[in-house]
Amino acid sequence: MDSLAQIASLLNPNEIYEIAFKVTAAVGVILSAFGASIAFFLKRYWDGRDRQADKKEREIASKESEHLKQRDILYESLKWFEGGTQKRSIGIAVVNTSWNGYKEFRPLWIEVFLNQAIYLLTTSEEKTKFHEHDNLRRIMDFLVREKTSITEQSKILLTNTLTQKVEGKIPSGLTLTDDLKTKIIGWLASLGLSVS
Repeated sequence: MDSLAQIASLLNPNEIYEIAFKVTAAVGVILSAFGASIAFFLKRYWDGRDRQADKKEREIASKESEHLKQRDILYESLKWFEGGTQKRSIGIAVVNTSWNGYKEFRPLWIEVFLNQAIYLLTTSEEKTKFHEHDNLRRIMDFLVREKTSITEQSKILLTNTLTQKVEGKIPSGLTLTDDLKTKIIGWLASLGLSVS
């Protein structure tokens, strides 16, 4: 007889049922604990994935919000250059204060400032108005300071305009006063050109 049969013959049927029940209960506890452990780790895994997904969604929303904010700042800065001495003056201040915080707008602002300088030198009807002469000074001081950011083509256009203005070849635009002539010569020198 095998050993299990011998043990079973020694026990009465109630004892066999009790042992079987205890073994089944023990196996059930072990399986339950194993199942709980699996459930715990699965829950942690899915919670971690949910947190990562939430974080990614928040980052995307934050980037979109920042992009919209930057677009608004860009549009706000450009609207000041739609015309008028005071608007231009405010626009110059907005660009100057935003310059360090919004590097991605720098090429556009440089081009706007170049066009504003050329407009004041060639087209403006303000002639001798001190405020427009000061706006030109502020724009040109800025362009000279940031001359390494100006494209070669734009620099050529600006220096040609400055040269023609100082030589009296552009009678329109701001009046070529002695003060403006001195400033233009200084700007040209700072940009690497000299006028004889």
